[in-house]
Amino acid sequence: MSLYNFIKTIHPEKGVSLAYDERPEWFRNWEKTGLLKFEDKNGDGKILYVADKEKNEMVKVDRDHYGACQPEIAGLPDWVIALVAAGGIAAACLLPLVCCWPSPRHLHDLCRACYEGHQ
Repeated sequence: MSLYNFIKTIHPEKGVSLAYDERPEWFRNWEKTGLLKFEDKNGDGKILYVADKEKNEMVKVDRDHYGACQPEIAGLPDWVIALVAAGGIAAACLLPLVCCWPSPRHLHDLCRACYEGHQ
């Protein structure tokens, strides 16, 4: 859905491209982060987002951008955007802990080895 909304913003109707000067505020904000980058290859001043790398003018669209910008594209309030960002940060912080957390079987083996070593 995120990719669909992104494409629908750039191409509001079939065969119609958004003028770069008319891009929405969220688009400008994400350009500042470096996750989006536009290069006007054909000089028409419109954003062309297609599969052909030679014609595609969105030279950088980071995959993280699709989910992260969704609340902004939808025009949700800032506090919702903050909640989404906080959830992303929490997930990023917890991932290493979860990956390194030993399974119950490993804990059992470790405790048993320690117990048997002290007898």
